[in-house]
Amino acid sequence: MSDFASARGDITVEELLAAQEGGGFQIEPLTESPNVPGSVDPSPLPPEFGATILHEPCSSCGDIGENWVCLKTRKTYCSRYRKGCAVKHFEANPASHCIHLSLSDLSVWDHNLDAYLDVFNIPALQPAFAAVHLAKFGEPASFPTPSSSFTINLSETNDDDEEKPAAAAAKGT
Repeated sequence: MSDFASARGDITVEELLAAQEGGGFQIEPLTESPNVPGSVDPSPLPPEFGATILHEPCSSCGDIGENWVCLKTRKTYCSRYRKGCAVKHFEANPASHCIHLSLSDLSVWDHNLDAYLDVFNIPALQPAFAAVHLAKFGEPASFPTPSSSFTINLSETNDDDEEKPAAAAAKGT
C-alpha cells in the first residue's frame, strides 16, 4: 500500500455500520500529494480570477451547475453529478490535470489519489482557493501560520501534578 493510500486509510467496519444506520464517517483530506507540482499551474493568478471563474459555465458543455476548476488549465468543468466533464478532462490528461477545485464548497480533489486534499497544508493550492474564497464570500481566506499551531499531549499527564498546586498552596508559595 502506498504512503498516500495508508494516510487516507480504508473505510473501517465501524464506519460502514454507522453509514448503514444512517450515520456517516469522517473524511480526512490528504496533507500532501505527489501530483500537485505537475498538476497546479504555479504562475500568478490574474486579479480577477476568482470573480471570473466563480461564474464561468463548464468550458466543455456550458453547464452552470456544480462546477470544478482544473488547477492546471484554470478552466471550469462540470462535476460527475452533472455531465461529468471534469472527470472526462482528467481522464484525457491523467498525468497532469488531476487536481480540481470545487466552486461549490471549495474542496480540492486529486483524481489520481481518489482523495480530497488539505488546502491549508498544501501551499500550492492556496492562491486559487484564496481567490475563489474572496469572490464567493467577500472576505479573504484565513490560513494557519506555523507559529499558530500547537499540540497538547494528554497522555503525558502525571497524577503527582494534581498534588503540587495543593502542596504549594499549603506552603504559601
